[in-house]
Amino acid sequence: MDSSSTAKNDALAAIFVLGPSSSGKTTLCDALVEDLCLDRSKYIKEVARKVMRSTGFTRNDTHTYDMQAAIMKAQIEAETRVLHDAKSTSEGLVLLSDRSAVDPIVYAFSAKVKIAKETGERLLEDHDFRTILPVYRRSLFAGTRMVV
Repeated sequence: MDSSSTAKNDALAAIFVLGPSSSGKTTLCDALVEDLCLDRSKYIKEVARKVMRSTGFTRNDTHTYDMQAAIMKAQIEAETRVLHDAKSTSEGLVLLSDRSAVDPIVYAFSAKVKIAKETGERLLEDHDFRTILPVYRRSLFAGTRMVV
């Protein structure tokens, strides 16, 4: 790999917006897409909702390993697709997402069930999660919170 290719890969940047359900993550990301004139193909949104719709999971399943693992897998697949496309075509910000693969881990550890710690640890040890960590280390994470 030549030095220009290495520099380009090192410059990959991503923004992940984290926060509880209905706290404005997607609204913030939609505004960032417009403000930054970001190509919509670089914007990942609503992965958890899509997984829930396609699998039949409900909010009652939030504490389960199966639901959180399915969401994590789908999120990482979406991120990997965008990053793969960006390596050869983009400079600057290459990915914006209203979630990350960290979210299922947070949901797992914060669940009010006996197996919460075990579920979270299983997700942390996931091979695909470990593979995406270097991207996360070069990314910006922004948090939202509920306003009442």
